[in-house]
Amino acid sequence: MRPPYRRHGFLVRAALAFAVAAALVLSLWSVNAVIDLSSDTDTAVPGSAASTRSAPDSVRTDPPTPGRERPTQEPTTSADRDAAPRDAAPSALARSWPDRLPSLVSSALPQLPGTDESATEPRSPGATSGGNESDEPGPGGDPGPGIPGPPAIAPPDAPQPPKADTREVDRTRDTATAAVTAVPRTVNGIDVDAYVRKYSTEMGSQIRRVERSIAGTVPDPRPPDTSPPGTRPKDDGGKPRRDTSQRPRGDVRGIDVSGWQKNVNWQYWWRKGKRFAYVKATEGTGYRNPYFPQQYNGSRNVGMIRGAYHFALPNRSSGAAQAVYFTTHGGGWTRDGKTLPGALDLEWNPYGPACYGKSKAGMRSWIRSFHDTYRARTGRWPVIYTSTSWWNHCVDGGHSFGETVPLWVARYASNVGALPRGWSRYTFWQYSSDPIDQNKFNGKYARLRALANG
Repeated sequence: MRPPYRRHGFLVRAALAFAVAAALVLSLWSVNAVIDLSSDTDTAVPGSAASTRSAPDSVRTDPPTPGRERPTQEPTTSADRDAAPRDAAPSALARSWPDRLPSLVSSALPQLPGTDESATEPRSPGATSGGNESDEPGPGGDPGPGIPGPPAIAPPDAPQPPKADTREVDRTRDTATAAVTAVPRTVNGIDVDAYVRKYSTEMGSQIRRVERSIAGTVPDPRPPDTSPPGTRPKDDGGKPRRDTSQRPRGDVRGIDVSGWQKNVNWQYWWRKGKRFAYVKATEGTGYRNPYFPQQYNGSRNVGMIRGAYHFALPNRSSGAAQAVYFTTHGGGWTRDGKTLPGALDLEWNPYGPACYGKSKAGMRSWIRSFHDTYRARTGRWPVIYTSTSWWNHCVDGGHSFGETVPLWVARYASNVGALPRGWSRYTFWQYSSDPIDQNKFNGKYARLRALANG
């Protein structure tokens, strides 16, 4: 017969196991009840002010353990991390009380120096403890405005987008996005467009006014050429020689603008094949083009090579004074391959006598003063814009500007015609004013870049 303790051993072991389990459940329940009573003031309803306030500064934080991923609800203290289950999912009861434990432990543990995350991690003004001003995602499922989204990583086999061509300005940009200064509505209390009409003279307007009044264009002073088109009379060798003296050597075209054109649609003119532009900056020593920033920067932003020009008023102030005013207000030069030397606009006087009350010698002296001052301030010789009719009438020969100054000649005809005295070749030709002043460069695009580079 088996001993009693052996006959009832199974029941004894079962009873002991049950007692141990009951004691464990009771202890966990007791701890949970105590914490519930102690943390009523620390818990908050989701969405309330208490639920969004920052964590108390007394919370003790330890650095993360290398190689271990933090759980979604990260334990705040090292004791919590040690108590958190690692290999098995905790029960509902076990998950409830550790989450509430930090609020009690924080009041008992002293704060360690350098462990306050709010002092080491900058936050945007007005941000909550979560680091985001809004819990709603941004457009397209992106995080809210205060949370940076994860970096977009393309799969290894995904095609990569083509790299932008950094050699030229992005030609697909719309002018509205260009970094240009807004045009003021008024200047000196006058509406901006009324100000332009009152104080600004458009390039070439006086040449067109005078020359059209005397037969549409100035007659060519050379004797008529009776040889077949495209040839000159026979030279000493008896062979016909082609007339290539004033034929454009390239087909690089551009435009010039002023305040009269207001905000220019530079994308439109780029698509029309224009590759350079001159923009009016100043007139005399009292006028500045209010549209200059939009026009000067806008032309460059679409890829054009551009420069500034000055409308001369030789009877108002010296050439040196106007050169200083011009270079101070947009007429300077930079060796960037995109900036042409400044141009001096010399044409019939819109406000008085044709030659501004100066003799030919006096006009040459005024131009020399501007020429030398501009050179001293920029390191470049200026371009001179004029017409053969005005130059020969008011300046004539007896100068050396043709040795240093690129000539920009205005003649609204099918050919350049005779050049002003003192030049044997031209650099720019203004051949039309319809619907805007249009110009040709006498050379290929590489030569235009060379002129810009100095």
